[in-house]
Amino acid sequence: MPIGVHGQWAYESLSRPALGSQWLIDLFDCEAEGLDDPQALEALLRETAAQARLTLLQVATHRYEPQGMTVIGLVAESHISIHTWPEHRFVSVDLFTCGSDAGYHEVCDSLSRHFKARHHSLMVLKRGDMRQRKINPSWMPPS
Repeated sequence: MPIGVHGQWAYESLSRPALGSQWLIDLFDCEAEGLDDPQALEALLRETAAQARLTLLQVATHRYEPQGMTVIGLVAESHISIHTWPEHRFVSVDLFTCGSDAGYHEVCDSLSRHFKARHHSLMVLKRGDMRQRKINPSWMPPS
């Protein structure tokens, strides 16, 4: 797999035709403030959708006890999710789109700055490689 670098972001990416792109962003050593605030995280999800030029349809939030949040945005192009672990100062973000992912590195940079992450990682997966449908894996019955 080719390794790509954009600014401070190093990532793995499969360079092949695909139906969608899934951006998996891990943010480490974040400032704890706001990691357990449902209103702030929902507002951030809305800002992220706008910055990524995604059409936000619906938002759901869930607060875990004693702490932690999941905020999920259903977008016309697929979904965005933000998961927080305040006790570990960790945030995981998933951006999945069936549209263009141009400009997503800037989204990653914005999220890292927002949470004041000291370390981060990014993995970009290409989903739905249509060339794979020609393969008959052992777990599928013969056609």
